[in-house]
Amino acid sequence: MKEIQELIQKLGKEHGSQIEAVKNEIKKATEGLVTTEKLTETLEKAGVKADAIEKLTKAVEAQGLEINKILTGKGGNKDKSVAELIEEKKDVMGRIAKGEKTSFKIEVPVTKAPVLRSSVTNTTQAMRLDDIGQVAYRSFTLSSLFRQRPIAPNSNGIVRYVDQSAPTRAAASVAENNAFPESTFPWQEYTLSLQKIGDQVPVSMEAFNDVDYIAGEIEQLLQVNVGLREDADLWNANGIAPNITGILTYAPTYVAPDLQLDEPNLFDLIVKVAEQINAGRESKFRASTAIISYARFNEMLIKKAVDGHYLNPQFVQFLPDGTANVNGVRVIPHALPGVNEMLVGDFNWATQFTAGGIEVEMGFIANQFINDMMTIKARKRTALLVRNVDLNAFAKVTDIPAAIALLD
Repeated sequence: MKEIQELIQKLGKEHGSQIEAVKNEIKKATEGLVTTEKLTETLEKAGVKADAIEKLTKAVEAQGLEINKILTGKGGNKDKSVAELIEEKKDVMGRIAKGEKTSFKIEVPVTKAPVLRSSVTNTTQAMRLDDIGQVAYRSFTLSSLFRQRPIAPNSNGIVRYVDQSAPTRAAASVAENNAFPESTFPWQEYTLSLQKIGDQVPVSMEAFNDVDYIAGEIEQLLQVNVGLREDADLWNANGIAPNITGILTYAPTYVAPDLQLDEPNLFDLIVKVAEQINAGRESKFRASTAIISYARFNEMLIKKAVDGHYLNPQFVQFLPDGTANVNGVRVIPHALPGVNEMLVGDFNWATQFTAGGIEVEMGFIANQFINDMMTIKARKRTALLVRNVDLNAFAKVTDIPAAIALLD
């Protein structure tokens, strides 16, 4: 169309008003079916010379061929490279470089080859999450069951306490003019030393400074590790330094009586162990908590009678928080007890002493300073105390099936 417009402008200068007649005839030709001969005859009558008609015809034909090539996908710039297209326009580009106000257009051929994500080799493009996935670990349940007490300043990391030891209560009825009986209350002092739980991990300065979340994740991992060890020690550590004494180590072993109960089960055993703790000591102790394995807890939950219905006595209630209430004793499933172990007790009479919380420090060891490394260290000092006079607030079962069998 550009070539046609340029030609019409040129003819307009040469033939003046006659070009208007040409435009009108072209318009009529495009509106109906007009043959080439008819168009030529009409243009000649309008005063357009034969050579002008020939130029106009060739321009229209050339434009038609180009349009046809574009429409059929067989022409234009399809097979030309970008370099070839630029080469064709180098004259125009040269004039622009000299300051001439002009412009040019290049039609870059479009390839039909599909572009897929897989076409990019070894790409790492993705949405990246900025946290680190953590491996699942057990909950820290035990520490929350005990009374918590910080150790006093300047205590040398030692707790001292005095307990009665086997008092003799001699009170009795006294006849007139007779001597009163005499009771004895011997006392004894005991000591408890705090012990230390710790962990460490080396880390490069680049990792610590360049990646924001690494420092926090490392500190969190250390605190989790210390917390897991603390929880385990609170359960059954043997009390030999540097270990603390765990609650299972403190607790006396329950010896089941031969009661000849009909079809005894774990519900019955919990009730009988609590009875041993409470009976005769009601002024001080009341068994309130039992800790058992998940396997034994679920055994209670899904236990059925021979006819298939679930056994759920009236004195047992399974709670939404995943625990159960057996005649006033809260039963907590935990990962630490063995499948045949159970602990029942009044946890008001066990105290965990701590010298602060978990402390995290950073420093250099060996040649870390010259290697641009450092060590992150976490520690906690703690101890669990069940006083000698309070040992009977707890009772442990070391073989649940054997204890249940004795109740039969």
